[in-house]
Amino acid sequence: MASIKDDRGYSQGFTLSKSTIVRMERRTNLILSEMKVASGTRILEIGCGTGEVSYWMAERSPAHIVGIDLCVPFIEDARKKYKLPNLRYEVVDFNHPNSLPGERFDYIVGNGILHHLYHNLDEAFASMQRLLNENGKIIFLEPNIYNPYVYAIFSYPRLRILANLEPEEMAFSKRFITERLMRAGFEDTRVDYKDFLLPGIPAFLIAPSILVGAVLENVPGAKHVAQSIFIRAHKSSSATSAQDSLQEAFSSTRRTHFLFLIRYGISGVTGGVIQVLFLYIWITLLGLEETYLLGLSIGFVLALLATFTLQKYWSFRDSESSHIPNQLFSYSVVAVSGLVLNAGLLAGAKVLFEWFALDFFGGWYLIIQVGIMGVVSVFNFGMNFLFTFRHARRQRLWDR
Repeated sequence: MASIKDDRGYSQGFTLSKSTIVRMERRTNLILSEMKVASGTRILEIGCGTGEVSYWMAERSPAHIVGIDLCVPFIEDARKKYKLPNLRYEVVDFNHPNSLPGERFDYIVGNGILHHLYHNLDEAFASMQRLLNENGKIIFLEPNIYNPYVYAIFSYPRLRILANLEPEEMAFSKRFITERLMRAGFEDTRVDYKDFLLPGIPAFLIAPSILVGAVLENVPGAKHVAQSIFIRAHKSSSATSAQDSLQEAFSSTRRTHFLFLIRYGISGVTGGVIQVLFLYIWITLLGLEETYLLGLSIGFVLALLATFTLQKYWSFRDSESSHIPNQLFSYSVVAVSGLVLNAGLLAGAKVLFEWFALDFFGGWYLIIQVGIMGVVSVFNFGMNFLFTFRHARRQRLWDR
C-alpha cells in the first residue's frame, strides 16, 4: 500500500484509495460518536496531515474544527482542498509549550499521532490538559503494537526503513497508554481494540472486512490483534481525581514491573531446568561423574542460548537486531561469571561432602545445584538489567 510522505520523507498516512477513504470515514464517525456536539463546540485535531478527518468532522457537525500539523505542504494542501466556515488549518508545533495561545477546546482528537510523540507523551498530555476546557475530552486512534504487521514494522530496523517511519515513533499497547494517561491526571480512561479494515485492499473486500472485523472486535484473544487501539479520557476535574489517577498509575506501574519480573523469572527458570536436566543426563544416565564440570559447561551453553533469546524477546521485548552482538557478548560475560561462581560453589560443596564422607553424587548434587542457581540468578539479573539490556531498560520496551 502506498503512503503519503511529509516534507522530511517520512510516512504520515496512506494514499486515498477506496478502502483508505472508507477506513478514515469510519474512524471519523467513531470519533464523533464519542462527542456531544453543539454549535459552540470546539474540536482540535493534532497531526491532521492532509486534512481529511478535520474536514469530515466539520462537514458532519456544527462544531468549530481546528486542524494542526507540523508539515507546511500538508496544511497548504488542506487549505486549498477543504473550505468550510467552521474549519481552519494551522501549522503548529504541538510540542511547543506556547502552542495555540489563548485557545481552549472541548475535544482534542487524532488519528495515528500519539505514537509519533512516544518519547514526549508526558509533555504532550500536559499540553492537552492546558488546552482543554473543564470536563474536556481526548479521543485518539493509535496503531496497536500487538497487531502482527504493526509489531513487525515498528520492531525491526530494516522494516522501519522500508515503511519510512520516523526514528522516534513507536507503537504501544493498551496497558502502556492507560498507565501514561492516568499518570498525566486524566480520568474515565477507556481503551478498546478497534478496526480490522486494512488500507489499500481491493474494493470488493471492504464490506467482508468490516463484517468480520465487527465480530473479531468482540472475541477475546482475536481482538488483541486489531490494527488500532481506541483511546478516550477526560481532563481531570479536580486535584483529588488527579491524585487518585496518579495512585492508580503507581499501582499499574508496580503491576507492570511485577509481570516483568515474572517473565524474567520464567525465562531464568527455563534455563535452569535445561542446565539441571542436562547435568542429570550427563552424570546419572550417562555415568560421566569424572567429567561433571564438562557436563555443567555444556549444559550452561545450551541454557545460555535459550535464556538469552527468552530474556531479549520476551522479558524485555527488545526486537532491535542491531544490538544483538553486543548484548550477546555482555550476556555471555555475565553468564560466564555466573558459571565460574556456580562451578566454584559446586566444587566447594563436593569437597565439603567428601570431608563428611557423604555421597555427593547420590542425589545431593541436584539439590545443591538448585540452591546455587538461586544465588547465581540474582547476580545475573542485576548485571543484565544494568548493562546487557540497558537500551531496552532506557526505552522501557517491556511497558509497550
